[in-house]
This record gives sequence, C-alpha cells and structure tokens, in this order.
Amino acid sequence: GQAKLKKSLPNTTIPADLLCNLSNALRKLSRAASQNYGTDCATQAALAQAVLKRNGFEAKIVAGYAAWRVGEG
Repeated sequence: GQAKLKKSLPNTTIPADLLCNLSNALRKLSRAASQNYGTDCATQAALAQAVLKRNGFEAKIVAGYAAWRVGEG
C-alpha cells in the first residue's frame, strides 16, 4: 500500500514556489486551451511531469482513486 509507494518515490523535494507557479500556469493554460476543463486531469498531470523533468525533477504519474481533482474544481 502506501508504505511501498512512499519507499519507491525519490526523496527529492520540489520547491514550493516552483509547484505554485507550475500549478497556476497549468490552470491558466487548461482554462484557455482545453475543451474538457475540469475533467482533463491526465493532461494536466502529463504537462506538469514534462515541466518538472525539464527542471531536473523526476515525477511519476500514478493512476488510481482520488477524492479530489486537479484544478479549481
């Protein structure tokens, strides 16, 4: 379960300001460009992963059940 997942993730902390800026930028991009705004979590996750990778951070997309969505929903 969760313990295995936590052990498998790298122990690199992504700076809060980078996450905040990335979140705001992706929300604005999605609102302007997506026909499925509010239900395009996979697209936002893939974009965030690509941006983080370009900044030297490894990000793993994991699909599963969640009680929240990406974005303002």
